[in-house]
Amino acid sequence: MATQKSKLGSLEEIGRGGEGIVYRCRARPNQVYKEFQPQVLAEVDEDALDRLIALPSSLDKASHQYLLARTTWPLEKVVHKGAAIGYTMPLIPGAFFVTHGVRAYPKTCECDWNKLAMRTTWLDNSNIVSGVPQVSGTQLLELLMDLCKTVELLHRMRLVIGDISGRNMLWCLSPSPTVMMIDNDGYRVEGMRGVTLPKQTPDWQDPYLGGADTTRHSDLYKLSLAVLRGYLGSGIIKPEQVDTKDPAVTRLVDLARRGTGPNNRPIASEWLALLTGLRTQLVVADRPVLQMPPLVSRPQPTVIESFVPKRPVIKFN
Repeated sequence: MATQKSKLGSLEEIGRGGEGIVYRCRARPNQVYKEFQPQVLAEVDEDALDRLIALPSSLDKASHQYLLARTTWPLEKVVHKGAAIGYTMPLIPGAFFVTHGVRAYPKTCECDWNKLAMRTTWLDNSNIVSGVPQVSGTQLLELLMDLCKTVELLHRMRLVIGDISGRNMLWCLSPSPTVMMIDNDGYRVEGMRGVTLPKQTPDWQDPYLGGADTTRHSDLYKLSLAVLRGYLGSGIIKPEQVDTKDPAVTRLVDLARRGTGPNNRPIASEWLALLTGLRTQLVVADRPVLQMPPLVSRPQPTVIESFVPKRPVIKFN
């Protein structure tokens, strides 16, 4: 699927990064248009973009809907003078934005994973104004579970996510704990080239890659960091920095330690099983205990045997 840039109507710039500029499309209220920066166009693989756009159509209906609700998936290739220059994608819903920043001039910004991972670090700073929710308990576990479900689906589609990092995951709690993964043009089918060259974010890099391209195995390293940092909310930390005696945290740290090691990293479904178990424990612990009234000993009624009159005996001669 492709459309001419001229058919997008008037464009309003709403953001820009190292790879592209994002525009609001007046003719498409629920979509935005990402145009690749000139220095990136030379590395854009048009076939890879076509593959990403076509992938959701291969899913069953439920998985298709889930994918589009959890990502800003490329929808349509945009061309100009016969060459691909960008693509359209869904507009990020307002629920994924918060007010956050210095008290004098707070800004409306994306509620990204960095804010989840750092959410307790500014509580004592009176100069910071923040609308970032201080999420905990079952809501927090459900949020982490939602991330794991999405990674599980993407890996089932044989996709390498590549740059899982604090800037590329957004989250909200309403109407339910939900994670949205963005910058999906960096994804690629395993064994094939991506739309642009693979990239990683400092503090999220898999040290065991040794300069090679990212893989689904390196995705699992970053998923472990994402769950650990999101759960604790105390900074950009690694498992070996956590000192705890809490049994639940210990189980989580132990799995994260394996996830950031060289081998046998837990896949998304293993994380999902642990988080689901922790959630169940919390629900059971919060459930009210039914108090049964004490048994009262009552005197038993006296049972009177029924009177049965004796029948006459008939004698025969």
